[in-house]
Amino acid sequence: MGKIIELQIPIPYLEDQPLRNLRIYLPKAYDSKRNQRFPVLYMHDGQNLYHNKTAYSGVSWGVKQHLQVAERMGLTDGIIVVGIDNGEDLRIFEYSALPFFDYSTSESSEEYLGLEYADFIVNTLKPLIDENFRTLPDREHTWMAGSSAGANITFFTGLRYPDVFSKLGLFSTALWLFDDEQLNQYVDSCIFDEKGNVPESIHSLMAYVYAGTEEGGRHDRFQISQSYLDSAIGILYGFLGRGLSTSQVWLDIVHGKDHSERSWRSTFPKFIDFLTNNQE
Repeated sequence: MGKIIELQIPIPYLEDQPLRNLRIYLPKAYDSKRNQRFPVLYMHDGQNLYHNKTAYSGVSWGVKQHLQVAERMGLTDGIIVVGIDNGEDLRIFEYSALPFFDYSTSESSEEYLGLEYADFIVNTLKPLIDENFRTLPDREHTWMAGSSAGANITFFTGLRYPDVFSKLGLFSTALWLFDDEQLNQYVDSCIFDEKGNVPESIHSLMAYVYAGTEEGGRHDRFQISQSYLDSAIGILYGFLGRGLSTSQVWLDIVHGKDHSERSWRSTFPKFIDFLTNNQE
């Protein structure tokens, strides 16, 4: 059986805040194969990943159960999952790298911490994990995933640090929270270098992009479902429009699925397949 351990670490840009909890899944082979190293998947909203009792909706992603099945089926020798608890009231700020539409005020919020949060993951958390666990620290074995606003920061971080992450899991991305012009400027600044060329790390970056057709519920008066579908399809077209390949995006539109951990749980096995496909 794999196991989950918890650690608490400080967040460098939040000196007056309590320590942030990490929920780390270690596969069965981590203890039985002492000389083996493992790929690492960084995930946001750590509270929602493993246990129903801590999940926001009362239903977790079932990450541990899904990975144990994959291990028993021989799809993978194991994946270390680093679940980063969200900062509760700070969640939307940490998961946004641009000004975003704040529904609580019906205005655009100019306060956001996404760039600092991404920097924390790359320059503080990842070195800590690589130093203390038997990881495969190279880009090809370092991945990130999240849902909703967590998918947003996965998207922002993956584009900003394509030399660190090779595969992204974007579940129900909510890019409609951002101004189109600012979003496109951010994407362009990440994809193109100073000479207007696309680095190889961007050309080899891959993303699993999921959306349900009922993200806004069955009585979707505000057409929220269409906004999530537009976000998912927009990522594909955004890649294509910048000269990238369709093979870099696994687009998964699932009929009848809503915006919930239950839905993301149901599609997580396909994401595992995406991660382990052609894995060396």
